[in-house]
Amino acid sequence: MKYRWLLILPAAVMLWLAVHTTVVLADGFTERYPKAVAAVVLGNRVEPNGKPSERLKARLDRALYLYQRQEVSQVLVSGGLGKEGH
Repeated sequence: MKYRWLLILPAAVMLWLAVHTTVVLADGFTERYPKAVAAVVLGNRVEPNGKPSERLKARLDRALYLYQRQEVSQVLVSGGLGKEGH
């Protein structure tokens, strides 16, 4: 057949895609990611009584969790000047 490659090429591409996907997934499930140096906590509103907003509290709690699990060795908390002040 003159155009036999029209059948073989798509089959070869699909086979390569299946093998490649399997290898990438298997590698992702077994790889242990390196620990980060620091977690950056983006700032958010602080209530007038000094308590963090719910969003900020969730961010701080997650940073604490990562620090306690020794996934990060430092926590950097950022903030800024809003209409409420610092």
